[in-house]
Amino acid sequence: MNIGQIDLAVRFREKGVTVVVLWQGEKVEVQELQPFFEELPRQEGFLPGREVINFEVVDAATGDVMTDFNPSIRLYVVYTEEDLQHVNGELKKLGLAFWDGKQWIRFTEDKNLFRLHPKDSPDFKWPFDDFFDLPDHALGFGFAIVSSWDDRPIAWGKPE
Repeated sequence: MNIGQIDLAVRFREKGVTVVVLWQGEKVEVQELQPFFEELPRQEGFLPGREVINFEVVDAATGDVMTDFNPSIRLYVVYTEEDLQHVNGELKKLGLAFWDGKQWIRFTEDKNLFRLHPKDSPDFKWPFDDFFDLPDHALGFGFAIVSSWDDRPIAWGKPE
């Protein structure tokens, strides 16, 4: 998996999340925000299991929140046994979504190049091997790109 020219890769070890920001024409920072929900809202079509992270990207010089990215930012989100239990062990049902303020929007292969990378797959490759290990509790990771973002919480869940 070719990551490209990395300006910033921020690892949130406890969350199992790595956010990669390619050069945006200015220095940026990725800041973790407080969890968004005390209880994750349910909706038809997506049942969240675990809120993973809530973050924003800011201009390092001004502190202004950035919402549009060209090139897109990359998200690497570890999934665990807990996440698989939520989908009764059926990996193909595991989904990653973000809250848009009204509903959960699933990351998709068409829009976000979303893919799951199970650790037990013969062609598995953790793209950060030269920098840091995949957490021991990880069973794999999900990958997605986004071209616009603000402080949206991300959750693993399943279709309902």
